[in-house]
Amino acid sequence: MVGKYKDTKLIRSRIEQERLYNECRAEVDHLKKQLSNTSVATREYKHERDELKKSNRRISSRLVTMSKKQEATKAAQKSGMWNAGAGTTTAILYEYWKVDGFPGGRSWSGFFEHEAVFGVIMMSFSILFSALYRALHEG
Repeated sequence: MVGKYKDTKLIRSRIEQERLYNECRAEVDHLKKQLSNTSVATREYKHERDELKKSNRRISSRLVTMSKKQEATKAAQKSGMWNAGAGTTTAILYEYWKVDGFPGGRSWSGFFEHEAVFGVIMMSFSILFSALYRALHEG
């Protein structure tokens, strides 16, 4: 645009000077209007962009919350399954001992039928099953 206009030393007459001045004013007015329109459009897009960012944050936080809840639910289900396996193993072991006899003979049956011993055996199988689960599902 600057190359379009002559240097002031090269303008030969007052008429040419007025013509160039009027062209320059018209161009400045046109550029101001263009800048104003661009500013309005930019402001509108800025509001839309800010609204989209807010909704994106809300959706992302809900998505993370949902996935954390789903993970916790799955972990609880897996834990329940492995504990059920430990309980089932303990029940089968006791049924086997009732048919075949407790370890140490009949004199030890009172010991193995005590609730504390049953709890220790159940806890041992739970620990064993959880270690087995961790070994099989690394990462």
